Amino acid sequence: MEHVAGTSFGLFCLFAVLFAYRKLEDAFELQTQNALLEQQVDTQTHYMQEVQTRYDQTRAFRHDLKSHFIVLSSLIESSENQKAVTYLNKLEVVTNVFSFPCQTGNMIIPSERVIDDMDLCIVFSNAIDNAINACDFVAEREPYITISAVQKGQFFMIEIENSCNKEQKKESVSGIGLQNSC
Repeated sequence: MEHVAGTSFGLFCLFAVLFAYRKLEDAFELQTQNALLEQQVDTQTHYMQEVQTRYDQTRAFRHDLKSHFIVLSSLIESSENQKAVTYLNKLEVVTNVFSFPCQTGNMIIPSERVIDDMDLCIVFSNAIDNAINACDFVAEREPYITISAVQKGQFFMIEIENSCNKEQKKESVSGIGLQNSC
């Protein structure tokens, strides 16, 4: 009888140790996941600050763009082509500030597509601008923008999601949509 009690106690201890080990393993996994999530949040916060800065710079540049076109048009009409080229080169240097230093290594837009580059630029930039503007209405949580794209045969699908909820979207709808397209 003592042998059975000792074996039962031994099995109980073994199960208790296994249970404790499993709980420690779960806790370690959760701790690792939390550390990774905190790192992602920090990275995304830094990225969103960078996006906001570049958005503000782009917005200021857009404000001046009409004037730049007038200057270029005047230079071309006056047959001062070299001055126009020099002016364009200066504008290119200024616009390089708007490039994002973050490279994921994943191409969002496939190199072989049937969509005209200008149309794709208009649709893509309009959608991103709308997502950025919608994030201005997010008060209760941190704003975010997620961009994904996939090509299925001849179809190229872009999904841009942001933190603005549907009720907020209804209140903030504005813009000109696809009227930009040529």
